[in-house]
Amino acid sequence: MRNIKYIVVHSTATSPTQTLEALKKSWEDEQGIKKPCFHYVILRDGEIVQTLRRKTATGSLGVNNECIHIAYMGGIDKEGNAADTLTQAQKDSLFDLLVELSEKHHTAEIVGQDEIVPDSGTSPCFNIRQWLASYIPFIADYESELDIAA
Repeated sequence: MRNIKYIVVHSTATSPTQTLEALKKSWEDEQGIKKPCFHYVILRDGEIVQTLRRKTATGSLGVNNECIHIAYMGGIDKEGNAADTLTQAQKDSLFDLLVELSEKHHTAEIVGQDEIVPDSGTSPCFNIRQWLASYIPFIADYESELDIAA
């Protein structure tokens, strides 16, 4: 069993409208990578797709064996610039997945790709530590209670 030291958050560095199938094809065609770069990919609607199980992904050169890699579909705006393109559904799913993985790998540090491999660019296009510190999860029952109390 691998010793997981990092849970690494990435963007796919693609247009938010790219499909998962197109992403997988680009890994192989453009980069010559036969297996997924990430363990999980979060689609625009918040669906979490596990693309790799129990194996080392190729998301962060040099430390991959110690990482679980999560990417959200997006990270490039309409002009082709790096940008935080997370939808609310992606934010909610990312938070839930980070909680789940942190409980399973309680000593793992949650980091952005840009922190663990500084020359890798801007992925995930937001500061993961600041985001986690300020994130307020959407809780449907809590919202209902507020409506009742009003």
